[in-house]
Amino acid sequence: MGRKSILLACLFLLPFVVKAQQFECDGAIYYVATNSVFGSRLYQLNLDERSGKFVHQELPLDNPTGRHISCLGYNVRDKMLYGIDFNTYELLRIGSDGSLDNLGKTGLDENYTYHSGSMTANGRRLLLVARDKETGFDELLFSIQVNIPGYPTGSFPLNAETPVAMSDFTIDPIFGTLLSYDEILQRVVVFSTAGQTFTNLRFEQVDRVFGGLFFDKYGNMYGLGAPSIGAEQSTIFKIDKNTGAIERLQQVVSGRDTDACGCPYTMDFRKIIDPIQTDGCSEVTIKYQVTNQTGLGILNIDLVDTLPEPFVIKEVRLPHEDVFVSTKEGPGTNRLYVDNWNILLFENEIEVVADVITPLSGELSSQAHLLNLFEAFGFEMPSDDPMTATGPDPTTIEVFDSESFELEDFLSYSCDLDTVFLQLPLEGDYLWSDGTTAPILSVTQDGRYALTLSTECFTVFDEIEVQKRTDPFYINLIEEQQVKLGAMVALDFTDNLEEIVAVKWTNTNERNSIGCQDCATTSVEAIENDLIQVEVRDQRGCTFRAEMNLIVNKTKKIFIPSAFSPNGDGINDALLVLGDNGSIEHLQVFDRWGSLMYQKPSGKVNDEEGWDGKTNGESAAAGVYYYSITIRFPDDELETYQGEIMLLR
Repeated sequence: MGRKSILLACLFLLPFVVKAQQFECDGAIYYVATNSVFGSRLYQLNLDERSGKFVHQELPLDNPTGRHISCLGYNVRDKMLYGIDFNTYELLRIGSDGSLDNLGKTGLDENYTYHSGSMTANGRRLLLVARDKETGFDELLFSIQVNIPGYPTGSFPLNAETPVAMSDFTIDPIFGTLLSYDEILQRVVVFSTAGQTFTNLRFEQVDRVFGGLFFDKYGNMYGLGAPSIGAEQSTIFKIDKNTGAIERLQQVVSGRDTDACGCPYTMDFRKIIDPIQTDGCSEVTIKYQVTNQTGLGILNIDLVDTLPEPFVIKEVRLPHEDVFVSTKEGPGTNRLYVDNWNILLFENEIEVVADVITPLSGELSSQAHLLNLFEAFGFEMPSDDPMTATGPDPTTIEVFDSESFELEDFLSYSCDLDTVFLQLPLEGDYLWSDGTTAPILSVTQDGRYALTLSTECFTVFDEIEVQKRTDPFYINLIEEQQVKLGAMVALDFTDNLEEIVAVKWTNTNERNSIGCQDCATTSVEAIENDLIQVEVRDQRGCTFRAEMNLIVNKTKKIFIPSAFSPNGDGINDALLVLGDNGSIEHLQVFDRWGSLMYQKPSGKVNDEEGWDGKTNGESAAAGVYYYSITIRFPDDELETYQGEIMLLR
């Protein structure tokens, strides 16, 4: 047999493997909802930062046998979801294309059940809590190494202060702590995989059971909740990770058992140059700042940067002695290569001092890179200029153009408009026409003023006619808005300010949730009457305020038809619940003997999906049926509607 034939034969003997599609580490949340009819289904949540609400959608999942998926976790190394089959103890891997790969059984002890699990922040281990089938108490913590063939499994005892039964646990991406909900204490608890100890930490007792816990990329904690054990886990609550206090947000598709995970792990890499404007022969400081919210320290990271050619590095200030600067780069060059930077949790910084010597004017830009990161972060991360609205992007310094120097470019006004300021950011010798020599001139009388400025690079002269401003600065809000209960009210203001540097929205009624409190435009969910206030600060440090009265019409309008005809004509084909607002806690339809014909565990008012007149896939007979529908309104009030409906054929 020829060499080519042998090669082809070997290729045909190899297994044909198609790599599943990945879930991007973009802050999205994933959860499975399980019931006895269809097993587990997979859903995705994305936080809408304007409203503070989650956008919800179902994802494909190849689960024809109705597997009950538990202990869901996101792996930052391969960007896949992992979990176990609650009934068979098999390890499962899920791709974003809906693929569900059975990786086989591991060393899990089948004398226990596994309700609670999460992936470690480094993506190496799936942690699972083992519950004794007889006592209902959690006793062991199992660890499955998901990136090693054979999936080695080990366990450790849980040494709790009191018996615990954890419905789920999650890892804080900022501090790396493990938080769980204990069904026995009805509290959020903290535990450690090193000492396996539990602490209450002053957490409040809550009146909900959480089947799925998760964090967003800002370190905020949430839970999928139910009013009691065994009830539908259909409501998202925001949980204060310091006190355990909860805030109800919204409803989503539910199951009797839910489990949630995500990739809240983020890294912000910023490059800051100070000052941002130079005269062309001065010293600048460059700060490379990394905010690490990956839940763990990241070792052996490299930082590389090529500064514009006029830059000459003088000094590199490193965070600790184990970090090295390449001998080929660093002081005396415009190139920086930092090796072996161990990035700790939260804030990290390397500082560089450099000279900028150039006869040219204009903007100079450069962008740094972090190397050797996890796959979830693309192995490499570019720096961002925090002074710009977009990113990541190069950091820019402006070299002063002496030939086009005009004092008008450096004019500003006091908050009360009584004083006009002429202030320059450059170092040098100042001489104003009134004889003062400071970089800033305060003008209280209209008139003509001049400046001579001498630096090591140039000398400039200019004069300006100064007049105090007479039209005041302002911001305005609509004085009053009247809206329906549960409406999302857009919040925006008008102004005549030159530059806004900070915005803060507040309200007096805690039941109304403002989506983004520091955005120029945001929204608020109208639950109660409220006073909305906005405070704005401009580039001068001046503060402006405005307020608006929010009037909420709390009338609850629900319409349930008295008859429907599922004949496919597109008119009144299903039993639907219509109204202004509200969500369906449950909807049940019975025949006259009390047999359940249809049920919908959750949904929204005005959903297009309702009872189509079929039971178990077959058309029900024409006649009178009875419904019981419970609606939860945006103010958290429950109302039950019962009555008759005529099915027409």
